[in-house]
Amino acid sequence: MSKDRSPSRSELNHYSLEAFGALDALELAHVPSMLLRAAQKSPEFQNLMIKGAKKLDPDGLHPKYRWVKNERYVNHVLLALLLALPPKANIAWLATLGIRLPMKRPVICRGHSPKIGKYIGECDFLILDRHEKSALLGEIKVAGKPGNERYQFGQYTKYMLYGALLRVANIAEHVAHLVIVPDADPRKFCRDSKQWKPVLDGYRLTASADHIPMPYGNREGWIQHAESFLRDKKHQLANDFDNAAVDRLRLRDTAPNLISTYVVTWSQWSGALTAPCLEWAEHLCDSVQTLTALGNGTYGFPVKFNQAKFRRVVIDDLTTVADYGNDSILSVLNRAWLKAFDEPLPTGQLEQQAAQIVEDEWDKYFEDDEE
Repeated sequence: MSKDRSPSRSELNHYSLEAFGALDALELAHVPSMLLRAAQKSPEFQNLMIKGAKKLDPDGLHPKYRWVKNERYVNHVLLALLLALPPKANIAWLATLGIRLPMKRPVICRGHSPKIGKYIGECDFLILDRHEKSALLGEIKVAGKPGNERYQFGQYTKYMLYGALLRVANIAEHVAHLVIVPDADPRKFCRDSKQWKPVLDGYRLTASADHIPMPYGNREGWIQHAESFLRDKKHQLANDFDNAAVDRLRLRDTAPNLISTYVVTWSQWSGALTAPCLEWAEHLCDSVQTLTALGNGTYGFPVKFNQAKFRRVVIDDLTTVADYGNDSILSVLNRAWLKAFDEPLPTGQLEQQAAQIVEDEWDKYFEDDEE
């Protein structure tokens, strides 16, 4: 682009948040084609299935399950599930996790703009409500492949700038960032936690203003980077804002924590989805459990079932938690399994074995109670 002329609209589109339908609502029917496009661009997808392979991987994973280690695949499974859920269910799990965003008609987007991608990256999922001017920027980490479960300050910075850009462009006033991880200990899910020392309080993550890693070096360097991006004329013209909008962000008061950030485990996320699914989308309960296993890297692996431990938890639930009028064998089954093993109940033979234990104890407890 020449410095002595104004950029054309077609050139500016590459710097716009909304060009090329980036913030348009996705449909469930879009997901298969999105996955195919991702496969075409990713050489690693070509090796996910090996014809005729019969031996287990060194970690015990059967060859037909190799695809579960790929974060792109898991991401598209998540998109499909979010799109299949009714809007009120997505609103409900956000509220359960304490993510306080005003939402009434949320839609699922991808939100990616080519030229500014090096500054703001690409969300794994974006939940947007234009009427309430709210947005959730989502990032997932999966445990199936070493390194995929790790987050870092560079990603954090990109999400902070993405949130800032949504605000100055008047697309959203209320913005939050959510990271779903296998383990929420910052020392485990952050590759460079020693450099930026993030602190997790409940589900809220805060970056230290006194520990800003390279290439920024310190808080002042980080603010200069943010201002350089937001005051760039191409970015302003493409997204219809000016320096006054940037001033209203008060970067020096909030940097580097420009928007609220939440971190939850896959198990916590699926736990927040349990009640909404049972109420509005019971047919998706199994899909939530499968996705959680994919995120935790346990899908397709042999699972050892400690029946004695599970029975003790079921008995404790029936005697201290369960309500005969409101609970069912299914609700006790899911609740007890999550408490006993800290992951959603898998489907298949294990589910049948666990359900039989709950049914046996349910009959004993409520028969004794009636006598």
